[in-house]
Amino acid sequence: MNEFKRLWCVVLLSILTGASVQAQEYPTRPITLIVPLAPGGPVDIQTRVLAKFMQDKLKVSVLVENRPGAQTVLGASRVAQATPDGYTLGQLVLTQYSRVLNKDGPQDVTQVFDLVAPGWIGPYVMAVNTLDSKAKTLQEFITYARANQGKLNYANNAVTNQLAMESFNRLAGLKIVKIDYKGNSQASTALLANEVQVYMGLLGGAAANVATGKVIILGVADDKRIPGAPTIPTMTEAGLPLKAYLTGAYYGPAGLPKAVLAKLEPIVREAVVSTEMERVTLQQVGRGLTVSNAEYLRMLREEIDFWAGAAKNENYKPE
Repeated sequence: MNEFKRLWCVVLLSILTGASVQAQEYPTRPITLIVPLAPGGPVDIQTRVLAKFMQDKLKVSVLVENRPGAQTVLGASRVAQATPDGYTLGQLVLTQYSRVLNKDGPQDVTQVFDLVAPGWIGPYVMAVNTLDSKAKTLQEFITYARANQGKLNYANNAVTNQLAMESFNRLAGLKIVKIDYKGNSQASTALLANEVQVYMGLLGGAAANVATGKVIILGVADDKRIPGAPTIPTMTEAGLPLKAYLTGAYYGPAGLPKAVLAKLEPIVREAVVSTEMERVTLQQVGRGLTVSNAEYLRMLREEIDFWAGAAKNENYKPE
């Protein structure tokens, strides 16, 4: 019996020592960061800043891989199904992956991934092409749209964009028609070309064309203005109590070793508050999140409930 115990202790010590060495050595090869959206959008731009930061800190290559499709299911599934060793991570917007908005999503997204650290929160903004409307305020655009019911289009590249715009239609008494696009870049190009007259989404996707003078951002779908664009009024200020927002965070597949998480989390948190990431966050989405992981998961559940309510109000059924 004593001999058995001695052998068991040797085996256990070997396992623990091996795990410790593995954690100390991590990473020893390139890390892949998955973006479940097309290149060029706000989430993609942010992820590339993080990749550079991680690469400098970890001294290994950090590659960004875009996996758009099926309302983020393809990219998120790529992370969820990866080996939980810290070499495949992703910046994910789990509201879009949840079963509330996607029939192929998991019942509980928090059980499918291990959260590394929170990233950002971004209220949606509404941008319009002013070629025909000449609108300078949200109320001016609404007046123009009411006079042209059914003749105006909006760009849609995600379920949340669609729900936000249909909520706007309902509140404003409008019939702006949906046209689908693949990714923020296509939607942004369509807005600039006046193929569509409206885009509702994250700040970066809407603001890309403002410098041309052909596009203007008329409102923030929130009750507070956003730091990156403090002169843009909220829709609440214009008499439309519309709220629409997303959050993003950095995840790995469920089962990541605690030692790997302990190594990754402080690096990601340092990146989130770095000068370069703060600049990009203000330009692209809204503001960075520095809350605890537990608090972020609470926020995520609240966010999913919010969009579930929007889906119910607009009679949206997950596809």
